[in-house]
Amino acid sequence: MRKTVLISIALVLLFTVTASAATMIAKPSVSLTFSGTTATCAGSVRDSGKYIDATLTLYQGGTQVASWPVSGNSPASNSGTANCVSGLTYTLTLSGTSGGVSFTPASVTKTCP
Repeated sequence: MRKTVLISIALVLLFTVTASAATMIAKPSVSLTFSGTTATCAGSVRDSGKYIDATLTLYQGGTQVASWPVSGNSPASNSGTANCVSGLTYTLTLSGTSGGVSFTPASVTKTCP
């Protein structure tokens, strides 16, 4: 009886540790700021021990304005600048894969002052 209880506890602990490891996912983040008519775009992805292959893309409406690669061993990041038009709305997105698995994209939308 005691042996069965110990085995049950060990299995519960094993499944808990395995489930925790399986829930570790890529953490993408983006930042979009403006200085006059210059947009500064930055993005990063963290996923411990994984290779990141992603793209940081700036859109105005449905039109791509600029893009930058975000790749390498985690954490991977990149940034860049692009011209913007005052009063127009821009969206910065970061999408791609971590360890060969697609991650949920991150995005931010702001208006150029």
